[in-house]
Amino acid sequence: MRLLPPEEYEQVWPLVSSVEFATLSFTPVLKGVMEGCVFLSAFSPKVSYISNAYGMSLLCGAAPATLPEEHLRSFTDWLRAHIFSRKRTYMEWLQAYPNNEWKEIFDKAFPSLLPTFDPERTTRDSFALCERINYRYDLEHSPLAGSAAIPEGLVLSPLLLEHFPHLDGAVVPMHFWKSDTWATKGGAGFLLSAKSDGTASAGQPVSWSFSSGVTENQLELGIETVEAFRGKGLARLVCDRLLVYCAERGLDPIWCCRKSNVGSMRLAEALGFRKIDYPFGPIHYYHLPAQQGDIALDYRKL
Repeated sequence: MRLLPPEEYEQVWPLVSSVEFATLSFTPVLKGVMEGCVFLSAFSPKVSYISNAYGMSLLCGAAPATLPEEHLRSFTDWLRAHIFSRKRTYMEWLQAYPNNEWKEIFDKAFPSLLPTFDPERTTRDSFALCERINYRYDLEHSPLAGSAAIPEGLVLSPLLLEHFPHLDGAVVPMHFWKSDTWATKGGAGFLLSAKSDGTASAGQPVSWSFSSGVTENQLELGIETVEAFRGKGLARLVCDRLLVYCAERGLDPIWCCRKSNVGSMRLAEALGFRKIDYPFGPIHYYHLPAQQGDIALDYRKL
């Protein structure tokens, strides 16, 4: 597998385009909107491995059954070395397509590494197998968007690049966007913050939604609420506003989350999203812990 320079990313587009589930976490890397790294096999038919700055990865391209035995062995050797490489200094969530074919390979190659993900027991240092859920917005049967009132003491505003350094959480736009592409490549979002009243919390961001990935006709939602403000319906409010933004621009909203993230699933369904059932079954989602290494060696060149 060869680490590609950005000027060669176009070779990978046909492989990503063949994937049936949502790929908005990876196409921004190919477009240069998001930091990441892209690997491509030297052999044919081609296999590619894409990692983004947030720590999500996609294996795509040829199905394992179409690869000569020596090529498949070469790839699994590379994947094993990649998983334990000191250059992979980031926690990773890996999806693979074709989905079930690669799971059979992983089950054989890493039988002791991939227990089923358990929210109570799986840690950042654990290997685990989980499931990823994709949702599509049901415009016809969804609740009326844009009607929720803003709670007293809070103010809603468009999410701007100047807000990025003040957003503290797991899902923040600086993990998904280069600073010079937010305003020019489809970056959009909404921010709820405390009103300026002279107190220490004045202007504090409390909840936000944003485009974590966007194409000409789709937008994937990213969402975060500060822990002290959760359970107040704020996430639904900022997502609601982003759905209005999508409707005004003819964008199809996409929602993706880990199956164990019950809160995210409930919010998606309350907003009017419906789970996509694929003919190949659930999307397997592999949790790979970060390796100890020098951040300067990070494949993604962050």
